[in-house]
Amino acid sequence: MHRLPSGRPWLEGFSVSFSYSEQAAFCLLAGPGTSPGVDAEALTSPAPPASAFSPRELSSCLSPAARQRECLRRWTIKEAVFKAAGTGCDRPPRLLDSGHNGQRTGDLMLDAARYRWRMLPCPSHWLCVAVRG
Repeated sequence: MHRLPSGRPWLEGFSVSFSYSEQAAFCLLAGPGTSPGVDAEALTSPAPPASAFSPRELSSCLSPAARQRECLRRWTIKEAVFKAAGTGCDRPPRLLDSGHNGQRTGDLMLDAARYRWRMLPCPSHWLCVAVRG
């Protein structure tokens, strides 16, 4: 496995794109022309810093326990979309709006491109897949 200057992983000699999560053993392969993003966060992980979220995102969580869980879910979406874009977190994550509380699918704009994301069922992690288009 190699990495492009942007940090995106690639496999020499294969015409597939892939993304993986270092947090858990999740990997996503896609055909040529598709750049997927996948991220996973253990439900027991500490919440990312409040600076990663917009005021609207932070105000949508009522209790501290709900806030930790919802912030992890939102962080997983942001990471998957950044990976799909191939940019990593090269800008403040709070600028990327992750939708509504508990939302399982959605789309958002990043650098004038549309990204679709979907949360996938997983008993011990938040797991999100994102693709451009």
